[in-house]
Amino acid sequence: MILEETADRTQIWDPPRVTLRVIAGPHEGQEFIYDEHDTLLVGRSIHAQLRLKEDVHFSRHHFRLEANPPSCFVMDLGSRNGTFVNGERITERFLKDGDVLSGGRTKMSVRIRDPHHQNDAPTQSPTIPLPKREPPPAPAPQPPVALPPVTQAPVTQPLKQLATPTSPPGKMPLAGGKEIHINGYVVHEQIGKGDLGTVYRATRLATGENCAMKVISPAGRADERAIQTFLREASLLNQLHHQYIVRLIEMGSSGSDLFLCTEYIPAIPWERLSAGWTPAQRIRVACAIMGQILGALDFAHSRSMVHRDVKPGNILISRPEGKLLGKLADFGLAKHYTTAGMSQMTREGDVIGSLPFMSPEQFINSREARPACDLYSAGATLYWMLSGHEPIVLENHPCKFLAILEDAPVPLQKRFPEVPAELAQIVHRALEKAPDKRFSSAAEMRQYVRKFAK
Repeated sequence: MILEETADRTQIWDPPRVTLRVIAGPHEGQEFIYDEHDTLLVGRSIHAQLRLKEDVHFSRHHFRLEANPPSCFVMDLGSRNGTFVNGERITERFLKDGDVLSGGRTKMSVRIRDPHHQNDAPTQSPTIPLPKREPPPAPAPQPPVALPPVTQAPVTQPLKQLATPTSPPGKMPLAGGKEIHINGYVVHEQIGKGDLGTVYRATRLATGENCAMKVISPAGRADERAIQTFLREASLLNQLHHQYIVRLIEMGSSGSDLFLCTEYIPAIPWERLSAGWTPAQRIRVACAIMGQILGALDFAHSRSMVHRDVKPGNILISRPEGKLLGKLADFGLAKHYTTAGMSQMTREGDVIGSLPFMSPEQFINSREARPACDLYSAGATLYWMLSGHEPIVLENHPCKFLAILEDAPVPLQKRFPEVPAELAQIVHRALEKAPDKRFSSAAEMRQYVRKFAK
């Protein structure tokens, strides 16, 4: 239980809880209790939190549990002898209170408790502006990187106004007839969609500036406490003032929806930007952009912040004043979302967009993400920028998650024969399964990568 101080009294917050108890097998009596988002890998592998090395019927990576109280989700990882719920073999399933989860000689009872279940969505909450902070000293100026001319200029199209003139400011019809009202903004057309929400171009009425508005509709528990927890956690992003990180302007909530307003960047898709380039041009620009992103990661890591979702979709490339500039978006949002208890439980189809760029240790234990996981993701992203392919083959794999844990990347030189051997070694070092075999820091990796941007 957690004591929470309010203006007039002290409230007792008794969080939802998921309890897993081993009731049969070599580890009988062991218990796992979760009152916040966490994961549990079960198998004979040395990396498993519940290591069943004496149960020979278990696979190295047998199944994975994701607890996000009061929800609990189990996913079989292509195990040889199967995962069972109440005696029925399953591939994936949400667990219920009283279920018995089993594999090999091991059985686990599931207890789920939710003392604060609420059916009603919260009402309109005010916009919560970021506290004003003095920005830290600007990083040392980076030497200009000579970028090759683009043989095919990006196509620019006029933005289409979707909100009707009769709609009130800040109010826009969304899919399914739902409308969202964001005080102080006029919302225009949709410009993107990701795992956590939909992005719109918007105008901030106070300044008249264009901005990008990410609207997040929580899929899980979305009470007022969870929303305020998310906003408090995400406010740490205000510390990230850096030339290669997308600037956060404001965040807040509107009913059960959350919104984050950032600077608007007219991003150019990498595929369109690099179309028609020679291999040498592709290498030079990919390494220049990745050098910028690694500079952003080094800045954040020095402040104990980990991105957790570095991937092509979170690198926004634009051409201000004729020079290419890459900026990193959505810093730590996935972590803040789950910390607030609003995670949509993982399913293969839901996370496939990030999975090819996710480090093995992040999948094993999502709460223990370290800077090394960002280096893996940066390596996977650079691999994709160079070759047009993801490092690990997931298509037609019996278990895509198992591939991330066990399969080696396809050699970069096989996918992109023109890549210099030294650059291929750099990329594969970043993609090592063991974090301690990667680069010691983003700054070290950046030094190696930037040599190929000249």
